[in-house]
Amino acid sequence: MPRRAEVDKWLAAYDNPMKAVVTRVREVILSVDARIDECIKWQTPTFMFEGNIASFNPRSKSHASLLFHAGATIPGKHPRLEGSGDVARTMKFGSVAEVESFERDLARTIQAWIAMKSNAMTREHSRGKSLTARGAAAKKKAAQKKAAQKKAAQKKAAQKKATPKQTARRKSPRKKAIRNNAAEVRKKQQAARKARPSRSKAAR
Repeated sequence: MPRRAEVDKWLAAYDNPMKAVVTRVREVILSVDARIDECIKWQTPTFMFEGNIASFNPRSKSHASLLFHAGATIPGKHPRLEGSGDVARTMKFGSVAEVESFERDLARTIQAWIAMKSNAMTREHSRGKSLTARGAAAKKKAAQKKAAQKKAAQKKAAQKKATPKQTARRKSPRKKAIRNNAAEVRKKQQAARKARPSRSKAAR
């Protein structure tokens, strides 16, 4: 990231014996990785990469004091980091010469932070891709299930629609036989009545 004008302006107005030391520390930090950004936060220069890396303590006049906001979480051994708390650590430089002497230690500390955050980003990205793949698979499965249900419903509706005609066709021969039998019975009854002598003839 390029140097921010707001930080340049802050340093131009910074009236402190450690101004040159602070300026040199800033140069070292920004040279470690082009992705490092800076801004004025909490009224002091703050360096960032996927979160706040460190900020200067602007009131310190005996040394340039750099506060690593989550220094305790930075992996590896960094002897220049001071403090024993659960979260923050500090790194102090009393002169520009001291910054030059321990430039590598400062750079390694910054690099360790960037590596930690980059690995976390990679894991998050992989997790996101995995969740996306699972979501796509679940969506595809749901769509297939819905299509199968629709097909089954259409098949059932078609069967239901065809059933009355099929039933009628199956029943029609039986009905026809019943009608034929009824007709035969009526014929026989009519024939029997014709063959039976009338009462008047029987009386004679």
